[in-house]
Amino acid sequence: MAQLTANLTSTKESFTDVLIIGAGPAGVMCANALNLAGIKVCIVDKRLIGLAAGQADGCQPCTIVILQSYGLVENLLKRCQPVWKLIFWNPTLVLA
Repeated sequence: MAQLTANLTSTKESFTDVLIIGAGPAGVMCANALNLAGIKVCIVDKRLIGLAAGQADGCQPCTIVILQSYGLVENLLKRCQPVWKLIFWNPTLVLA
């Protein structure tokens, strides 16, 4: 996986093929795809320390397929709990 750069105040020079701004889902998936293609990638993010846990509540089936195409789904499926049905309730909602 691509290297995450945390210290933005460093004066040390470095070279990369692609610089990705933001270590959110899009930035990390882009970095992963480029890295698998042999392209040197560096990610910079305003957050100095990585997250201890993810911020997603769930994944759509098409997201699972995309992760599977990159070989990333096995670990996810070991840790997740499948949800087959969701019901949302709002006691103040009046249906006409």
